[in-house]
Amino acid sequence: MARAAESLRTRFPCVGHSIGTELTIFVSGLVPGRDYAERGQALGCPESAGYQELLNAFSGRAVGTVRPLFHGPVTYGSGGWEQIDRHGFSVVGANLYRNGDNMTSCTRALRALQRHGKPVVITEFGYCTFTGPGSGAVGAA
Repeated sequence: MARAAESLRTRFPCVGHSIGTELTIFVSGLVPGRDYAERGQALGCPESAGYQELLNAFSGRAVGTVRPLFHGPVTYGSGGWEQIDRHGFSVVGANLYRNGDNMTSCTRALRALQRHGKPVVITEFGYCTFTGPGSGAVGAA
């Protein structure tokens, strides 16, 4: 992918490369579980302790692999539960979804991303899919 992205970047300089998104649930081996649903449920369990360190080691290796092949901006789309080491990235990427419970904290989270002194991109965004996002009411849709 990095080679293909670099080929595009040479023609379209604004092209960037993301090493992934929410890898803790979409890649096996960082958090216990057979699929993303099981890994998502396991995030708060004791057997998942240490997943932040595994994620950062994995992302560091990924950035080290991508950088020699892709010479544009590199990012990662982090989930709100992930504490990604942003050091190797040229752009801070995060997935932010507003709902009735996080209307004020979502804005604070967005502002906090700027502390890294790098450009910020929201790699996923929108409203959560349940009755009442943005109103404070929570119910299954």
